[in-house]
Amino acid sequence: MIEILIALVSAAMAGFSTSVQKLALSRIKKVRARTLLASKLWLFSTSILLFSFVVYLFALEKGQVSLIQPIINSSFVFTVICSYFILGERITRREVFSLVTILTGIIFLAVG
Repeated sequence: MIEILIALVSAAMAGFSTSVQKLALSRIKKVRARTLLASKLWLFSTSILLFSFVVYLFALEKGQVSLIQPIINSSFVFTVICSYFILGERITRREVFSLVTILTGIIFLAVG
């Protein structure tokens, strides 16, 4: 059961970092390696993304790939939620349906 929690943390970190990276990119006039490396926000979000991969490896160490990988791929859920709060993006009905479907699948994996 701990492997599910670890995988969810990794997915949440990846989803959060994606939204923060988009925010950082919106503040950069011309995207180049130099401007990215000068952006503290972009570096912060990239470090979160890299750390999410380390957390993912811990989840793989504890659980089966067939359980962990679908949960990791649920980072979409966290990306949509974070983009709503961080970027002010609208959530469509299709996205709500997708979120509910993904969460239902995760619940079935966790209890099955």
